[in-house]
Amino acid sequence: MIVVSDSTPLIHLAKVGNIELLFSLYKHVLITKEVYREVVEEGIILEKDDAEFVQEYVGKSIHVKSPKSSSDQLIEKYRIHKGEADSIQLAKEIGAQLILIIQKESAGFLDRTGYYNVCNRENTYKMNLSIQIKKRRNENRCSSR
Repeated sequence: MIVVSDSTPLIHLAKVGNIELLFSLYKHVLITKEVYREVVEEGIILEKDDAEFVQEYVGKSIHVKSPKSSSDQLIEKYRIHKGEADSIQLAKEIGAQLILIIQKESAGFLDRTGYYNVCNRENTYKMNLSIQIKKRRNENRCSSR
């Protein structure tokens, strides 16, 4: 399955230390150069721990690929940010089956193009909550032995 991710899902998963969950579901995830810039380059400048965590996976499970065509029309027409627009443009060009994106404006556009937004803010938090519960249950089991 071809999966393209925007910056926000990567940042949220990395912040809570659960980015491996993404790779347990999808072996490889594509991001654009703009998403890489937002997550890694800007994150390192701002001294965000999640930026270095994501950077560790670039070239392994995360691959950087940018769209061949400009995303400027998407930006103007739907008033979305460059990272989201580039992710959507790349997904369209390569025939990705899934786009991981959180921004509300982009999600509405995705619905109109036949993509389904499965990684919204509510689902991301629920996913992380269930992982934390599982971790705590496992920790309790280990400590009771």
